[in-house]
Amino acid sequence: MNILVIGGTGLLGTAILKAKKPKKFLLKISSRTKNKNNIINLDLANISKTKIIFKKIKPDVIINCSALTNVNECNKSFKKAIL
Repeated sequence: MNILVIGGTGLLGTAILKAKKPKKFLLKISSRTKNKNNIINLDLANISKTKIIFKKIKPDVIINCSALTNVNECNKSFKKAIL
């Protein structure tokens, strides 16, 4: 079973990845920022690239832990916060 954890480098995503998992699960993690630990670069705001990545990975389960956590940025750009 393929599991995609979106926002896997954040607090909640990291906690999910640290939890013990059965070996039959294949976890893939994504982040908007580039990292060096086999993390998939995924920006949910870019729908066309997101579709390509979903088709490539073919996840059975998607766990979305992504969020815009900067309160000031959310107040300045309401549309970005909703997206």
